[in-house]
Amino acid sequence: MVGAIGSRILVTTRSKRVALAMGVDSPYALQGLTEDQSWDLFEKLAFREGTGRVNSNLIEIGKEIAKKCKGVPLAIRAIGGIMQLRSSESEWLSVLENELWKVFESDGDISQVLKLSYDVLPYHLKQCFAYCTMFPKDYEFRKDRLIQLWMAQGYVQSRGQNENENAEEIGEGYFNELLFRSFFQEYNYCYKMHDLIHDLAQSIAGDSCFVANDNTKFPDRVQHVFSGNLSFEECFRQLKNKGLRTLFCPCFCDGLRLNLDSIFSNCRSIRALSFGRNIYGLPDSIGKLKYLRYLEFSSSKISSLPNCICSLYNLQTLILWECWGLKELPTDMRRLICLRQLINIGCSRLEFMPLGLGRLTNLQTLSTFVVGSDQGRRCSSLNELKA
Repeated sequence: MVGAIGSRILVTTRSKRVALAMGVDSPYALQGLTEDQSWDLFEKLAFREGTGRVNSNLIEIGKEIAKKCKGVPLAIRAIGGIMQLRSSESEWLSVLENELWKVFESDGDISQVLKLSYDVLPYHLKQCFAYCTMFPKDYEFRKDRLIQLWMAQGYVQSRGQNENENAEEIGEGYFNELLFRSFFQEYNYCYKMHDLIHDLAQSIAGDSCFVANDNTKFPDRVQHVFSGNLSFEECFRQLKNKGLRTLFCPCFCDGLRLNLDSIFSNCRSIRALSFGRNIYGLPDSIGKLKYLRYLEFSSSKISSLPNCICSLYNLQTLILWECWGLKELPTDMRRLICLRQLINIGCSRLEFMPLGLGRLTNLQTLSTFVVGSDQGRRCSSLNELKA
């Protein structure tokens, strides 16, 4: 009623019942791709360089696989992506003859096809993929942040093939493989998961990953928590899991600092912490989280960080994103010998950098360096860093 003249609302759904509930008498049913279109898409994914030099038997098997996808683009992309890495007829036939196709053919449940694409993943990609179900549906994430979280959980392992390849490059390889197989989708310079892909990840992760919302209870064995719209009091009341590995709090209330003391005491095994707005400070007990590898503050109101953070010797990633009130960093940051990422974009009130940053020889990213007047706070102090 208040839109532009001629504007319309388009409602899409995968369920005819929803259309009926909306009062639509004649819904427009989208059709799947034709067989030719299905094969064209599958061919581009499964045979990157075309079919000119490909075994003709693989082409015939591929056409049969494409038909089984029933014109559903998501299914074709998922299966086409995994076939590119398979070159023998026996591997292609094993996919064509998989029992999961029968369920898809009988009731159109695409989750069975997506499960097939998951089953053939190597183990290191399976655990990286399952971890992503910690985020809510439609959540937009950055590639570099997700890789850093994978690293914090110990999912990124050296392959021993290239001594000069660092963990971030290996993690990017993991990410690109999942992206190519359509487990991720590009969206507004970020990435997200299709709802059906998210459902698949949730079925795999089970209770280990959890998005906390109103009127929900934390599973007993939860390891990774995203504190959605659950009230702060309820979220922190339930956090008594000593096996917790990840805690994401997009919003926060500083009045619960005492509760943080309790959390840090009960969750000593935590690997990744992320706090959002409305946090003014941290208790010294954070220094007891010896396994912590990822610590993030986004748009928070902190003016300084406790120096006890410098006792977190395993810390790999410290993100201070648009913390406008931050004036100084801990003085003993040179002790963070494992630090790889120091991201302090948008910290416009920083007056100088702590002494000895040049000793952080594992540092891969330093977003902003504020030059001070003292000798040890000039750019020359970074000479010891690796190029």
